Amino acid sequence: MRYFLIFPTCVLGLLLTGSYLGALHPLGDSLAVLRWHFAFGLMVVALTGAIFWRGKRVWWLLLALSGAWIAAGIWFYGLKIGTASNFDLIVYQKNMSFRMLDTGPLQQDILSSRADIVTLQEVDAENRSLLADLAESHPSQAYCDFARIGGVAIASSLPRTDIGPICIEGEGMVALQVETAYGPLWIVSLHLHWPFPYGQAAQVERLLPQLEALEGPVLVAGDFNMVPWAHVVRNIESATDTQRAGHLLYTFPMKQGRISLPIDHVLVPGDYATEIRRRPLLGSDHYAVLARFTMPG
Repeated sequence: MRYFLIFPTCVLGLLLTGSYLGALHPLGDSLAVLRWHFAFGLMVVALTGAIFWRGKRVWWLLLALSGAWIAAGIWFYGLKIGTASNFDLIVYQKNMSFRMLDTGPLQQDILSSRADIVTLQEVDAENRSLLADLAESHPSQAYCDFARIGGVAIASSLPRTDIGPICIEGEGMVALQVETAYGPLWIVSLHLHWPFPYGQAAQVERLLPQLEALEGPVLVAGDFNMVPWAHVVRNIESATDTQRAGHLLYTFPMKQGRISLPIDHVLVPGDYATEIRRRPLLGSDHYAVLARFTMPG
């Protein structure tokens, strides 16, 4: 029994270490999706080792403590909440899903939320009518083609500036600058590919120069297809001088809801996010994210 524990301990340790190596290889970010699970598994195996291998109990307990420390860190990271007391802007982020047949419920939820900014992904020929339906309440709009599953879009009730929208066609990014009470704000709707072995890392490398070139405050929202502690998300935060809004939300349910991933995010300028909530599926396979925050003064 004692020696049987060595193999899963080594495997979990290697996987956990690899989850921090996204800067060296995109496989690291793919492993980061399951970092909490690796850490928790290591803790359980190490505690079992401490019970059955008394002569090495100290080493097993140190391993268990390491796994518990990492798992707890991710849990506390998910509790992050901003410090502002007032709300200036409301953002509604939604991957619509190219399978959405009726956009009416989504339109009603957007209007009832009183969102100033709406960011959308998987906008295709069938569901693009939502933009037309929002034209009166959210007239500042931009759309950009991405892939067969649909493009990315922005709709805002705030007036647009004289700078035209930026469409990075085929790369899952559209940007629109609007006027707020605090000055101009860039809004970016983003849709990333799945991580390694798919093309997320290369896509982000191509997008980073475009994001860094945006002058002034930037808000980034979208379907990142990646957990927020991964290397690529940190790179986007650094390029746009943004931070994740509010606490962690699990937005992509899988296996009839038995598994859920936190992959849809709102990144806001400064550290002013104060509230974030999950909105219903409404015909999509992603929950919407509703973020309320205060612009840096």
